Amino acid sequence: MIVLSSIAEKYYGDTVSDSETFNYKSVTLKRFIEGIEKDPDGRLLDLGPVFNDNINFFSHRVKRLYICDLYRRLNDDIGDKRPPSQFSRHLDYPSEAFDRILFWDLADRLDNSHVSHIVERCFEMIKPGGIIMVLTMGDQVSPIGRDAFIVREDFQLYLKPQVYPHLAAHYRQNRDIMHLLLPFTPLKSLIYRNGIREFLFQRD
Repeated sequence: MIVLSSIAEKYYGDTVSDSETFNYKSVTLKRFIEGIEKDPDGRLLDLGPVFNDNINFFSHRVKRLYICDLYRRLNDDIGDKRPPSQFSRHLDYPSEAFDRILFWDLADRLDNSHVSHIVERCFEMIKPGGIIMVLTMGDQVSPIGRDAFIVREDFQLYLKPQVYPHLAAHYRQNRDIMHLLLPFTPLKSLIYRNGIREFLFQRD
């Protein structure tokens, strides 16, 4: 089952170009999926952006896939000068509804108060023992923060240009990411030679 938010449906269908050359194999993403693949009621929330490649990848591995494109929604909210306290209205899911949440690189695109409100809501939405995955690009990978992750077979991740004019780049040190993801417990962090960092956090 795939559940798309209404705003996501408008953009459904984008795919990565075959000319895309930046790619790497994600070790952390494989661990993130483990344990939910065989669960008949396993639920994963993908916070976007929305791409056919990502939907195809996760829908073949997770029984219940939910998608909410927070990137476009928060880009509009920040452009309209809405306070961060209103951001969580986009995540109107029941408490403890999900086993996994893909945060992608939202921490690269929002200031501390914005990230804190979203993380707080994610903590409420995920089940005890559930896992959230966070990726960060770093300025050496995406100097102005105008790229999004695409995942294909064999856990290969690619970058696709995406423009969100109101989501400025906020590149952080590992300790800052750890602090922003409180009250989650860190499980794993990994940095690749290309500069990408990946994190897994768990709700105890």
